[in-house]
Amino acid sequence: YYYPTYRENAERERPHVWKEVRKAALWHCKIGETHDQDTETRTKQQGRVFPEKKVIALIMKTDDSKRLETMIHDILKMWDRWVENAEGEEWFLTSPAEVERIYTFLLFGR
Repeated sequence: YYYPTYRENAERERPHVWKEVRKAALWHCKIGETHDQDTETRTKQQGRVFPEKKVIALIMKTDDSKRLETMIHDILKMWDRWVENAEGEEWFLTSPAEVERIYTFLLFGR
């Protein structure tokens, strides 16, 4: 999930030339897994109170959610996208579209 303000700021601050070639803006997104609960319940348990609602942008189904989460985290860390100073260890500078491309690559190799 992410917070709308993070995306709005990234879109606003993205250099104009990037917009012309349609390169995606990147913003802080939390990439986590849950295997026992539905996504909405899990994100509510994380308990933070913010002035805006979280956007659950992507839900991926898998038989091994922990393994998939670890692989996505590892790829983003390799790309130096881990947000080290965030509260928690699951925040990355990315976008739902980019995470979906990583997921597709991991599943199908393309």
